[in-house]
Amino acid sequence: MVKFDGYKWEVYSLPYKTLLRSLTYDTLNQRIYVGSQGEFGYFSHDKNGKFIYHSISQQLPATPDHLEKFWAH
Repeated sequence: MVKFDGYKWEVYSLPYKTLLRSLTYDTLNQRIYVGSQGEFGYFSHDKNGKFIYHSISQQLPATPDHLEKFWAH
């Protein structure tokens, strides 16, 4: 994921450098939810305004096919 503040670009990666497959913004909680191959979670701002990634998929019990691919609908 990339962020542009009008002056510079910043690149934010998912764990294991997987490619983003879906992305949506939650205006209520100010989070950017993302999905990829084998991973999904969200980015939120820390106290300095930097994006921090929080994995949701790691909170699920492990099964062979539960983290195939995540696409937005």
